[in-house]
Amino acid sequence: MAATNFFIFTRAEASRILDGARAEGRADGALAAAAARSRARAASRAVVLGARRRVYEELRRRVRGEIRALFEGPDAPAHEEALAARARALLGGGALVERAGGGGLVARVPGAELDLSADALTDRALAALGTEVADLWAPR
Repeated sequence: MAATNFFIFTRAEASRILDGARAEGRADGALAAAAARSRARAASRAVVLGARRRVYEELRRRVRGEIRALFEGPDAPAHEEALAARARALLGGGALVERAGGGGLVARVPGAELDLSADALTDRALAALGTEVADLWAPR
């Protein structure tokens, strides 16, 4: 017959063992809950940032479209002339001014270039908004 190991505990020892096991269970549960909360916060932050990025990209697309339209419509020559005058004021009267693909202009002098393309103007316009752009998605 095989030997059987029996453990005999007093009530106090059994109570101490159970209390320790409960404390370990609570600690393990608290760690698991904290990890789950952290994962949920990270996931929700990713969703919010993704939504903000989509809104910003849509705004950028629309602004770029509006700026490009300025260089395609009936007032395009006046807009181009105004930009060319600005470029020459900044770079000097000898600046070479050319049309940019997608609308706008690019001006060059030796050692310097001024990008007044629709894309560059869009980027500058949005950058000028600074943190005001965040108001687009701020709670009201």
